[in-house]
Amino acid sequence: MKSQKEKNPLLKNILAKNYSYINIYSYGNKMNTKQNQGVTLMQKTLFKSLAVLSTLFLVGCNTLDTSSIADSTTTSDTTTVTEESSTIVSTAEEENLPDFTTYKLTFVNKLEKGMKGLSVRLTGEGYDEILTTGIRGSVTFEDLPTADYQLSVSNLPAGYHWESPLAFDKAKANQTFVAQSELREFTEYTTSTRYKVGDVLCDFYANRAWKDNNLTKSESTALSEIMEDKDAVILNFWGTWCGWCVREMPYFEQFFQAHDNIGIYAVSDADDVDAVASFKQQNSLSFDLASLPNTNIIASFGINSYPTTVIVDASGLITKIHSGALLSVTEVETLLADYLD
Repeated sequence: MKSQKEKNPLLKNILAKNYSYINIYSYGNKMNTKQNQGVTLMQKTLFKSLAVLSTLFLVGCNTLDTSSIADSTTTSDTTTVTEESSTIVSTAEEENLPDFTTYKLTFVNKLEKGMKGLSVRLTGEGYDEILTTGIRGSVTFEDLPTADYQLSVSNLPAGYHWESPLAFDKAKANQTFVAQSELREFTEYTTSTRYKVGDVLCDFYANRAWKDNNLTKSESTALSEIMEDKDAVILNFWGTWCGWCVREMPYFEQFFQAHDNIGIYAVSDADDVDAVASFKQQNSLSFDLASLPNTNIIASFGINSYPTTVIVDASGLITKIHSGALLSVTEVETLLADYLD
């Protein structure tokens, strides 16, 4: 049967050290019996004290459960790690909390173009400020106190609206708002109207023309009717007298036959309905051609050369204006790439 010393390595090491103290004490006693060694009383007292301390230490080690030491150490380490982890999580949570005093708000249309000239108002407890968007459609509010804020925007261009009420988010230092558009109702065009990319087009009527048994037929047709169920419309300004206009028409026809999600409305301000109907029949064109008597519409696009092609999306937004003939199907498809599968 193994002794306590053999079972416990830690105890074995402790005993080995304490035996040296016992040997010292024993040596002291031997020296005490020899008068010629001259051992002083102080030396003997020191040896005895060491022996007593060693004995007490040995008794304590015999009853000590070293496994409890290991458990205690492990428990202590685990507790420390747990506390440190908890502290890290707490710090991370604090870092994630919004602590912004400056906010940049950007307002764009569906083309991601900044909307300039909007009046942006931010109000909260003890705070009320109005800023105007610049060329990139942005404003920056600085030194905002902690509060709940309400956001409102005015001077939105005609034809634009917000899909839902604007909401200011205190947790985001940079926020972007996208304005939606819708084809505007018909109004009288004037010479002061000037369209550009990013504007919302106003609906208009033209006299759509075709031949039926060699008889000219025409019908006043709105752009919105051509746009029905279409992703976009090619609004082409042309004339029978324009050689480049005539040359691009076959490519429009090929494109139209290949892509039924795109409408085409080719309008001429210099041809009557009979001339338009005859041209349509002679060139075997299946898309819509029309006579456009209202020259103010032509002027509103600033057209100074023919042909000019305007791309209008389903919401009435002018996405592209192209001057010059498109002389291949590829060129037409490139212009309409955003709407093709």
